[in-house]
Amino acid sequence: MSPGADLNCRPFPYQGSALPTELPGRDKIILPYRGRIETMARKKLLLLKIKKKDRVLIIAPHPDDDVLGAGGLMAYFLDKKIFFKVIYICTGDGVPAFLWREKKFKFSPENYIGVGNLRRKEALRGLKMLGADSNKAIFLGYSDGCLLPMWKNPQKTIIGSRTRLTFSPYSFAYTENQEFKGVNLLADLISIFRQEKPTMVLAPHLKSGHLDHRAAFSFTKKVLEKVNFKGQLFEYLTSLGLIKLHGFLGIGSLIKIYPPKNKKGEANVLYPPTTLSQNKQWVSFWLSPDQIKKKQAALQAHQSQWGLPTLRRAFRSLAAQNEIFQKNGGFN
Repeated sequence: MSPGADLNCRPFPYQGSALPTELPGRDKIILPYRGRIETMARKKLLLLKIKKKDRVLIIAPHPDDDVLGAGGLMAYFLDKKIFFKVIYICTGDGVPAFLWREKKFKFSPENYIGVGNLRRKEALRGLKMLGADSNKAIFLGYSDGCLLPMWKNPQKTIIGSRTRLTFSPYSFAYTENQEFKGVNLLADLISIFRQEKPTMVLAPHLKSGHLDHRAAFSFTKKVLEKVNFKGQLFEYLTSLGLIKLHGFLGIGSLIKIYPPKNKKGEANVLYPPTTLSQNKQWVSFWLSPDQIKKKQAALQAHQSQWGLPTLRRAFRSLAAQNEIFQKNGGFN
């Protein structure tokens, strides 16, 4: 299937076209997933409406989440000269994929800080592949895995599970030596929102399969209330699990039902999982062939993540023909 082709072999409406705003074809598509069946809703998936004067902030819990969820949309913003910035809350220092690739099995706190520095470089390289300068990026410098405890106990200082530090060690952090507290993250975000004055915010989905993503959404919504936000809030989904398992090592894992696995050489068409589509409005941004290529190149920039099969599959699956967002009401 070539980029831009419908499951029914009809062209998809690229953004800004005068074609119908509802998807053609059947209401639902049934996808097998590891012996299970998940229904992906197709009905009432409208086009994402964007105005030239919009100012967009994209909340990325980690480097790569921005490209996974909205890489094609960012390429569109750049082409149309629509203002946007990406706020990277965590540095991505909790995933030592490239250390495994180099057969280093002892991970010191220094190793993880090195991962954080590498992930920042990859994030900037990814933005460059889309055509963006480094001034589009804001790195807050928090450590992976800290967000949920910071949300639950905002006054408590949290120790980074990998770096073993209670503050950001990164020279590029928005607030130098920022202590890992929920109140400090709120203060950082409020400062940025008041300075940038967004009309549209893209945040990770509250029901995401990643706890950092869920906490990032909660922080975002709290900030929007604090700054009396009157614009539009959309949630993007990068992963969703069906069942949580606990093995003998006490490790929790999810059977992934999103994103759907794509066939080699074909670009996916994304639809919201039925479990998240009931009584919710989802919108789609359709990518042109050039935007798909730019998104793929930006994902390739995150080479440290390609070493893990599960991440590699997600990267390929989300380099799709469209990007989907759930509209979150109550702000405008």
